[in-house]
Amino acid sequence: MLFKFRSVLLGVMSFLILANCDNKRLENTSLPNEIAASEIKIESSKSIKVSEFSKGMKIIRLETRDDLLLSDIKEIKIFENKLFVTDVIFPGIYIFDFNGKLIFEFNMKGEAGGEYISLDDFLIDESSRTIEILDRENRKIFIYDLDSFEFKNEIRVPITFFSRFTKHKEWYFLKTSRFQNEVDSKYTNSDVIAFNSKNGKTVALFDSKEDNSQLEGQNSRIEFNDIFLKNSTGDVFVSLAWDMIHYRLTEDSLTSFVSINVAGQGISKEIMRKGYSQKLEYLKSDQMNGKLHFFKLLMAEVGGTIIGYGKGYPPSGNEYYVEVRTDEKEIKNVGPIINDYLVKEKPLDIFYYENGYLLSVINPMRYKDDEDFLKDIDVTKDDNPMILAFEL
Repeated sequence: MLFKFRSVLLGVMSFLILANCDNKRLENTSLPNEIAASEIKIESSKSIKVSEFSKGMKIIRLETRDDLLLSDIKEIKIFENKLFVTDVIFPGIYIFDFNGKLIFEFNMKGEAGGEYISLDDFLIDESSRTIEILDRENRKIFIYDLDSFEFKNEIRVPITFFSRFTKHKEWYFLKTSRFQNEVDSKYTNSDVIAFNSKNGKTVALFDSKEDNSQLEGQNSRIEFNDIFLKNSTGDVFVSLAWDMIHYRLTEDSLTSFVSINVAGQGISKEIMRKGYSQKLEYLKSDQMNGKLHFFKLLMAEVGGTIIGYGKGYPPSGNEYYVEVRTDEKEIKNVGPIINDYLVKEKPLDIFYYENGYLLSVINPMRYKDDEDFLKDIDVTKDDNPMILAFEL
């Protein structure tokens, strides 16, 4: 019975989520005034081998036991040579060493003081050595000590609809999926709302005076599961599926970080500004053949930038803009990434960059018909998801 349950979950983790909510028309738009940003041009495409810009690959096979069966990985954080992993279904944080052995399972789900109802997202605050859990059912952030896992504090979230979060100093940034929220007595469908945990200031970051993106009755988006990226120096970035600009978030404001130029190969601004049903209709049409779309920032470090995107819909495979700088060389490429560390080379799907490693997640169940590949990575189809970590 458990085996069947895990099989059903394979489609849960997707590149995008589709959400629809018919709220009243709002006098704002998700697209802010465009500020000059560095431009990346996507033209020709060619594959690149991951060994050309990485130091090696570590296969981390997460321990599989009868009492430790994960459906699929939702999020990974690396801290002090430990992997903090959440599952798309089960409400705990699983802490593994870098060999995949379970060290500790943190689960405070409940309704008593210091317990969360839903674990929608989590982050590690290295400066305060705390782990913070976003609970949208309680509309709270629960804070626990990272060493003892004892409850320390809770923060009330000042808006109603949100699903993911990140943090910079005392500022929290919340993903809303364009659901209607109230900020300063005004309704907003801003993709990101920031609030200051010290003074309570709350700001809708993507509002503007013009209303040229929303159709009446449509206040929804086809969007990434997680729109945020935080780099090793603490900078916070946001990627929106229907926007060709990636933004840097700083306290109560945002600035353009990098813009994408697809040289006529992308989705037009006219389509990007339409409502949910019109976008969905366009995605399913023949007009999407060969179109480049849904650019997501996966790495933004001093040592380089990586942006993932799809081609056609459903995408035939992911492609990447890669710009990686080392002491010896600079690598720049546009196209698929091939994992040549495997005996049988395969295209690489990047999860994101985290703390020195480019991460890829493999769920063995998805390769149940490829016995040679499972043998290559030394797992069976019933094993827990595994992580490929590429040191840069």
